[in-house]
Amino acid sequence: MGERGERDGGSWLGAGAHSNPHSLSLFPDLLRENKRTLDRAIRDLDRERTGLQTQEKKLIAEIKKAAKDGQMDAVRVMAKSLVRNRHSVTKLHGCKAQLQAVSLRLATLKSTQAMGDAMRGATKAMVAMNRRMNMPALTKAGRGEEKMEGFALATNRPPPHQPLPSSPHS
Repeated sequence: MGERGERDGGSWLGAGAHSNPHSLSLFPDLLRENKRTLDRAIRDLDRERTGLQTQEKKLIAEIKKAAKDGQMDAVRVMAKSLVRNRHSVTKLHGCKAQLQAVSLRLATLKSTQAMGDAMRGATKAMVAMNRRMNMPALTKAGRGEEKMEGFALATNRPPPHQPLPSSPHS
């Protein structure tokens, strides 16, 4: 329990993002900012990788020229440099894949947040609907309808017309 994220509410996206109800409004902004940072880092890695690959092509041409001239010591040094260069390109591919995985996880968090917001809205609508409904009156009306349907099924006739309840003012 020594890590910072566990102490302050378990959030790695910000200082206790779930501990304060008002901080949930900051959550989309935080996600957007982190996504932008990741995308920038991915572009930087691509730029660096492209530069290394260009350098590799030049190095291969230099190796061929030095080999043609018989400079084997220079060829050996450049070949080692070429191996290091290719290893760096491989590492950059791995870093890019990891950053894309984190970016995908952020997108998943964003969609989960949106789903949670939608469920929260649906819950509020259901609560408001339940407050407006008079459940005892609806239950009583439903039982009356069941009796009428039962009468219609038993007699093979349509249910009798019930007069509308009279208002006390008429």
